[in-house]
Amino acid sequence: MKFGYRDRIILMVVIVLVILGVGIFGFIKPMRDKMKKAEQQLSTAEGEWDMQLREFDRIEPIQKKIERKYAEGTEYAEKFTDEMTDVELDEFLRNEFINTEDMIEDEAKVRNAVSLAADTTSSVSYYYYTPDIVTYPLYEYADLDGSLADALAEKMHDSDILSQRSPQTVGAGSASLVIQMKKENLMNLLDRVDQYAKSHNDAMMITSVNIDDFTFNENLGEEEGAAKNQPQLDEEGNPIEGAAANNNDEKADDENRKDYSNVTINYSVLYVQEPTKPELGDKYDPTIWDGNEWKDVVFEGETTE
Repeated sequence: MKFGYRDRIILMVVIVLVILGVGIFGFIKPMRDKMKKAEQQLSTAEGEWDMQLREFDRIEPIQKKIERKYAEGTEYAEKFTDEMTDVELDEFLRNEFINTEDMIEDEAKVRNAVSLAADTTSSVSYYYYTPDIVTYPLYEYADLDGSLADALAEKMHDSDILSQRSPQTVGAGSASLVIQMKKENLMNLLDRVDQYAKSHNDAMMITSVNIDDFTFNENLGEEEGAAKNQPQLDEEGNPIEGAAANNNDEKADDENRKDYSNVTINYSVLYVQEPTKPELGDKYDPTIWDGNEWKDVVFEGETTE
């Protein structure tokens, strides 16, 4: 079968079209789709990398913020007392406030058992000042432009905000003890607690003081002494002699001494946990991304394949 010139031209055109079609749909289009997908992946990767770089840039501000918060927390905790067990609290009170030179010299005595509670909590409210606000009808009528109401609102601003804050719970310890002491001993003890709290920047206080005899038995004199010299009688009215009588005399002397009184002191201390030291790592250097060396870094658990 012979093709004419016209048929050969048509056949050649068809062959060229077929080749072009195969090339376009078999090679060019898949490659173009692949390039589009790669461009999309590249755009996504660049966006993620830009986002990651912004996260890296936040490292130094976050490190500084953590350091600042740690310093603030440490400074805040230093204003409170170091946490103590019952035994440590008992030793602390005796060494710092009870077994002192004046107490020993005046023979002050701790009476009864010391009540201790070192492992408790306490609620601490915010301290704020609430100003007195006085208004009356004529005052309100005089506020034609609202400036007086604004001034009152500004005056109450701080107290309104602080009054909304919830109390904070902190660690606490307490002790209640009865000491037979002189008036001077009591004043010295209160001064020692106050001075210790100020010098050590500690949160401790005497919450209450109860004095059995506010005169500290200053009127204890001859009548009381004469009563002691009278024969002591038992339940049947017979005189008590010997060691039993001496024991009763010593007990009476111990219970009631001139210029002394039993004083009940309630002591309280507050604890706040000091913040732990965070591990912040090295300072971030943004120049590490300059060049291509970082691309060759292999992290633990990764492979180069």
